[in-house]
Amino acid sequence: MKPFRLKSLLPKHRAFAALRDQIVDHLIAERPAVGERFDSVRELTLATNLSHMTVRRALADLHREGWLECRPGQGTFVGHRIQMPVIPKRGRHNAGRSLLRLGMLSFILPEGLPPYTRWILEGIEDAAADQMIGVEPLSSRLDDLTQKTIRQRLSQSRPDVLACVSPLDAPPYTMGDARLMGIPCLAVGPRVPNMHMPNIYPDTASAMGLAVQHLVEHGHQRIALVLATEPYRYVFDRRKGYLRAMSESGLSAEENLIHWVDLSEDAAAESTRLLQFLKRQSPTAAVFGLNETLPLTYPLLERGALKIPDDLSIVTSTLPSACQDRLGLMPTYLDTPWVEMGQQTAILARQIVDGLEVPSEIALLF
Repeated sequence: MKPFRLKSLLPKHRAFAALRDQIVDHLIAERPAVGERFDSVRELTLATNLSHMTVRRALADLHREGWLECRPGQGTFVGHRIQMPVIPKRGRHNAGRSLLRLGMLSFILPEGLPPYTRWILEGIEDAAADQMIGVEPLSSRLDDLTQKTIRQRLSQSRPDVLACVSPLDAPPYTMGDARLMGIPCLAVGPRVPNMHMPNIYPDTASAMGLAVQHLVEHGHQRIALVLATEPYRYVFDRRKGYLRAMSESGLSAEENLIHWVDLSEDAAAESTRLLQFLKRQSPTAAVFGLNETLPLTYPLLERGALKIPDDLSIVTSTLPSACQDRLGLMPTYLDTPWVEMGQQTAILARQIVDGLEVPSEIALLF
């Protein structure tokens, strides 16, 4: 990445904000990798002829927004915000509305920011102009997450509304701390009942119905469902949707056609169990209801124990880019409405700030 250089002179008033904007433009143009070293405070001071205080204030904003990561004693590095889409704002700002600051709390996995987080943010930013919303990502690594770090970020940012993406991953104190600060919260991702906050989630029960309907239309009558033994509501919703769809299609809704995968067990052993299930029940098609279950077919395919679609037709919720190479074909997949969830998040956040009554749940169809 090239060193940062000013594109134009900065105004004397609020120079830190103008510097922040130019650094964001620089990062977008350069597209550096997450974790790549960025200019130090000293280097930026020399390059801009600004005071240390002004530079540090701009960097503090960039750190809070996720563009940069300031590590004490190590330096400044590119943050995970660079992985998220930068969508041009559309629509016209309503001068009669105040700007709403929406904090977006998401969690970074060891392999990086989950793709669905970027798509949800894309939906939020797509609706941001019409709803007069400024988005402030508050991403955190799960292994670095402590109550102190979350509390500090919330205290520094003080968003008008906090949207927690994939709230099942969030420690229980996250929402509690936000509420103690008077920050309303939204849960965006899976269905999480009894959290006492608005919840925007994909209607996975209806998605299972679509999957079964698609397979029935292609002549299948013995259809299996593969799920993981996760104690979450959305897992039970998918089981319920599958059984209902089988019954409505005039097929036998048998529990023995549901295979449960224990993700805490050895993957090779679970692949063997899956193969034994397929041989025992002889389904002609299967719905893989969770992203984590489809990879169990990969070793079976590699050693020729299973052929798709000759032995088994599948419908999956796994992202095509994650499995197409391993399967050797483009699977039929359920297109989760991530972008629409982001758009609804922006709309709901505005309704909360405007004091309007909001629904406790919004289920989006596939």
